[in-house]
Amino acid sequence: MTYSEQAHTNTGKNAWVLGFLCFIPLPFINLLVCAIAMMAAYPKHKRQSPALARENARRAANWGATLILGLLLCAAYMVVMAMTLDSTKGFFPIGWGIVGYLALGLVHLVVTVAGSLRAGKGKVFRAAPALPFFPDRT
Repeated sequence: MTYSEQAHTNTGKNAWVLGFLCFIPLPFINLLVCAIAMMAAYPKHKRQSPALARENARRAANWGATLILGLLLCAAYMVVMAMTLDSTKGFFPIGWGIVGYLALGLVHLVVTVAGSLRAGKGKVFRAAPALPFFPDRT
C-alpha cells in the first residue's frame, strides 16, 4: 500500500487519537473528557466504516470505558477514605487515589500512543488492560 492510499484509508486511527484530549488543561476532568470522546467515536465507525476501522474504534471505546471505570474507582476510594478517617495523618491514606489517577494517566498515554501508531499502520491494536465493555458482534 502506498502512502497516498494509506492516507485515504479509514483505519480507525481517529478513535485512538481522541485519547490525546487528555492534554486539555483541566485537572481530573481531562481523562474523563477523552474517555468519553473515544467511546463516542465508536457508533459512527460501527455504522459506516470498514472492518479494520470498526475494530480499532471498538477497542478504543473499550479502553475509554475501562478508563472511566478506573477513574470512578479512584474517586470512590478517595471519598470513602475521606469520610472514614478520623484525622488526616499525611498524604497517603487518601493520596493513593491521586497516585492511582496519575498511574491511569500514564497508562492511558502509553495505550493512546501505541494505538494511534498501530492503527496508523493499518493494524488492529489490542490494548491489554482494556475490559470488553463493547463485545465483538460480527
